[in-house]
Amino acid sequence: GDSRGASEGLMARAIAHLALGHRDNFVRDVGELYARAAEQHSWEYLSYASGYRTIQALLDGRFNEVEGLVAEMVSIGGHDPNLVTVQLGQLIELQAQRNI
Repeated sequence: GDSRGASEGLMARAIAHLALGHRDNFVRDVGELYARAAEQHSWEYLSYASGYRTIQALLDGRFNEVEGLVAEMVSIGGHDPNLVTVQLGQLIELQAQRNI
């Protein structure tokens, strides 16, 4: 099958679940994306899955894990300029949550 299409579909579905408040489905899709990416040695989808895991940590209030997860994401796919934007956004959100 089309592994790239399947991974893109998982990403889209995960975000849709998150937007609809279907937390368990989001977590399941992120886990499936991470496993698929690891199996296929895809730095691109591993980095996105790590970014989604950062979202999970932010939502759970596990702020002490966020910087490490962001660092993991960047270490996997730091040469992707899109991840600089994701990294910045997640670190800004971390600071905002800590200051609430």
